[in-house]
Amino acid sequence: MTPTLIVGGGRDRQVARLDFMALSTASPAAKTLWLPDMNHVLNDVTNDADDLAAYTQSDRPLDADLIEAVAAFVQGTEGR
Repeated sequence: MTPTLIVGGGRDRQVARLDFMALSTASPAAKTLWLPDMNHVLNDVTNDADDLAAYTQSDRPLDADLIEAVAAFVQGTEGR
């Protein structure tokens, strides 16, 4: 079985939470991570205007929890 990490963001306008749940259900062995303030371009945003602005601000930092979770997943240390 291939290790899988499914990540979703609560402020993602392109991938709904229902889609995240469907992917999680289709692959029950997958690790999942839901980040309520993360948008589709992997930034934390505070509102709709901030979300739209993030698409053109390439210098914005990625969601810190995402970085930690992906690093742990790749290193095989998640959940330790």
